[in-house]
Amino acid sequence: AMTDFFFQPLDQARMQACVNGVAREGMCVVVYCPQAALLNYYGHIFLNHLHEAMPSGTIESYSPSDSDVLIENFNQMVSEMSVQEALKPGNLSEVSKVWVIKNAQNMEAHELELLGQLLQQFPGSKIRFILWMAGNEPSASLLNALGKKMMRWHIALPNAVQTQTFWNKARSTGQEEDVRAMLEQLKLMDHVPAALRAVKQSKSTSAIKPKKKLVFTNPQI
Repeated sequence: AMTDFFFQPLDQARMQACVNGVAREGMCVVVYCPQAALLNYYGHIFLNHLHEAMPSGTIESYSPSDSDVLIENFNQMVSEMSVQEALKPGNLSEVSKVWVIKNAQNMEAHELELLGQLLQQFPGSKIRFILWMAGNEPSASLLNALGKKMMRWHIALPNAVQTQTFWNKARSTGQEEDVRAMLEQLKLMDHVPAALRAVKQSKSTSAIKPKKKLVFTNPQI
């Protein structure tokens, strides 16, 4: 199994808090990072942990262009509940759908506000949203419009020391090639000492060596 690597313990703690928030506390999450490569890296770890914490609910991915469909689906799901059910938060651990909107920074402000209103009006909906946002930091007014049920996970970019530690941890379990592309996209590989940066020989190339030891017999005089 793959080991999850974090640049700092705080990243892991925040991720775990978001998992608990969505799976057990009726919360939604805005995950923001200036760099998409790191957002995607941590985002996938987050969704894997969420999946384990919430075996009955389904996690579905959407893009900003699906916002009309999402609002339609939301209304459809709420209409299938009694008014009593939809308006009162029931068992917060009963989550039926988690909708992950990737590139949510490209959504119109009014679409995000509408999502926030729906979530606040129908706390019993059993639907949770996770918004992935990269690039410019979302405005405070936009985050406020999403309401109190929206947790915020701001992923900070790692420094040189954190990057070196991260790389060493990945190397120690032979998983450095799994994180190399992400570190290169973030332009962080320069923080890794050149000697530790080299690609290790893959097992396939080392297997080509001759199996039998060649025994050199001394010529008889």
